[in-house]
Amino acid sequence: MSKKHKYMQTDRQACHKYDLKSRFFRHCEELATKQSIYLPVVGLLRSFTPRNDNGHKGFTLAEVLLVITVIGVVASLTIPDLITNVQEQQYKAGFKKAFRNITQASIEIKEDYGSLNNAFSGATSAIQTGNMITVYCDYMQCLKEFGWNQQGNCASIDRYELDGGNVDGSKAGQERPCIILSDGTILNFNWVTGDPLNSWVTVDVNGQKKPNTMGLDVFIIQFEADERVLPAGYQGGYYALNVGNGQCVKNISAWYSGYSCATKVLTNTDY
Repeated sequence: MSKKHKYMQTDRQACHKYDLKSRFFRHCEELATKQSIYLPVVGLLRSFTPRNDNGHKGFTLAEVLLVITVIGVVASLTIPDLITNVQEQQYKAGFKKAFRNITQASIEIKEDYGSLNNAFSGATSAIQTGNMITVYCDYMQCLKEFGWNQQGNCASIDRYELDGGNVDGSKAGQERPCIILSDGTILNFNWVTGDPLNSWVTVDVNGQKKPNTMGLDVFIIQFEADERVLPAGYQGGYYALNVGNGQCVKNISAWYSGYSCATKVLTNTDY
């Protein structure tokens, strides 16, 4: 057998093997048999066909593109929700940290002054609220302090309820004395002389950044009659969860929507 025919026979066998795997090479053996000029073509086709150790054909470009397209579609549907969930978990962790810090500071203040009311002493509630930020900053890591109606203060932020409505101006902390903590958290204060039940702290865990929404990145801390620090929504409180139970439910319009979420966060209850 001549050298030429030997090569042709070898490539006919190769073509036959490809023919079993792909219609693309259906006629390669016939072409290689008729004219030796096709032998380089067969070799070229073989070089561009991905094969594993068993000689099986790999993925085609169309198959790879199809897989990439499917992955892209799935990612576009799932990644936004994943990012939102991660952000919400970060907000909740931020509130838990802020609640611990405010609780600890309140305990230390009462130990040093006898009561919170004594610590914030003043002739009016407005004066006491102003004193409140000064006292708390002695026990917390404050970056900045802003008094009543100060220009450019951390109180001039539009905040929203969980159902999308606007938050009551006072509970939103608008034009209320506030402090910015070293981690960027904003605390707005209100103290009513001799009436802790109507006193509160608004916590915005990521400062002026959006969404600025109750139950997402904004939460309310209240005080009990004995000056205990409690999350809004606690049993028996003004925003108790058992009142309509719509105060911490997403996409449901309700009075004070999102106010009671503070309790759900601290009890690790989903909403």
